[in-house]
Amino acid sequence: ILFLLLNPTSFSQCYTWIAGSITYLYPAIIVLTYFYYLYKKKYFKFSKIEYLILLIVNIITPMFVENIGVAFVFGNLLWLFLNRHAEKKELIKFGILTIFSIGALILMLLSPGTAFRTTYELGFYNMSLIGRMFYNIPNLIGYAITRNIIVLIMMTLAIIYTLKKKNIKIYKLILFAIVPIFGIIQNIYLMIPFAIGNDLANKFAKFWGVFNVNNWYFIFYWILFVALFFYAIVYNFKDSKEKSFLIVLTLVAGVALVSMLVAPIWGERVAIFTEIILLIISLKIIKDCFNRKYNKLLISFMGVLLSYFIIMFSLIFIVQKDRDAYIKYQLQDEKVQEIEVYNHFITYVWTRAPWGDYHSNVFKNYYGIDEKISLKIVNHKFSLAFYDALKKLE
Repeated sequence: ILFLLLNPTSFSQCYTWIAGSITYLYPAIIVLTYFYYLYKKKYFKFSKIEYLILLIVNIITPMFVENIGVAFVFGNLLWLFLNRHAEKKELIKFGILTIFSIGALILMLLSPGTAFRTTYELGFYNMSLIGRMFYNIPNLIGYAITRNIIVLIMMTLAIIYTLKKKNIKIYKLILFAIVPIFGIIQNIYLMIPFAIGNDLANKFAKFWGVFNVNNWYFIFYWILFVALFFYAIVYNFKDSKEKSFLIVLTLVAGVALVSMLVAPIWGERVAIFTEIILLIISLKIIKDCFNRKYNKLLISFMGVLLSYFIIMFSLIFIVQKDRDAYIKYQLQDEKVQEIEVYNHFITYVWTRAPWGDYHSNVFKNYYGIDEKISLKIVNHKFSLAFYDALKKLE
């Protein structure tokens, strides 16, 4: 349920967009499964078949994307350190796996694709190291915590639950919760599953001015926030093995995020790995608060959520079907010079229309449209009705 409650932009970039899911979601799941497997092993010892599978994972995983690759290698080194008292033979074997993961990461960082992105973001890389970090701090705060309000809510609940167990006074808990509450209020508009337009979105974001919790100077609060979340892990889990595993996961998630401070941010998908881990750990911390009598309520909520997604994707299907039929109808005219293309207005679809040269060319190839024919993006009747209603509200 929690993973379905990510904002529509994260949802579209990581779930419904094939390239985004392969590049970010799949390796996130692989890394999480990999370390969970290591945690569940009773002994730090590997059979030949295990070693072969782990070797393949260590070669492939760092090659998906930079930040998850760096986090994976860091996790390997950390796991090696935690098991430093294991048999020397097994340490050497795991060390070799780690070396392969480092080699794979270096290979990916030196790849033509990475070099192309470096050239593409030349303006960013011309900035100083400090300049890059200050530029990216608001992005990282937003992508990892505040823009996905479900992550912010769950982390806040985990911290408050822990502080309450420590008998911290109510007024202090309220003071602590002020900034997260502001973050939830400020970013609730991001849960709107419709393309509301950049101008309106910017109005929402700028309305708060200096009180916008994504501003760089709020980094000091968010450092405290993360430190308290880390403390919540240490305080709530008594089993040393489980505690060590969750600390490793949190640190790996942190490295995946912090490593993007000096690199161009490629949208909310860069934080999906971190968000998955934060949600899982938050849920583990507050699980004792749940009562079985609320199971029916959760099942009902899940039913409502599934109904909501059925409606959303049914609308997407209708728009797509109409788009295909309209393009086919226009192509019947041999003298056509311009093709009108319906724009998807529901944001659970990433790249909703053929914007830019690259997407236009791919779009034309897919539909068999001559490259000389221009494309014009137009609104579907559903989106026209939505935008008319939106104008009345303004």
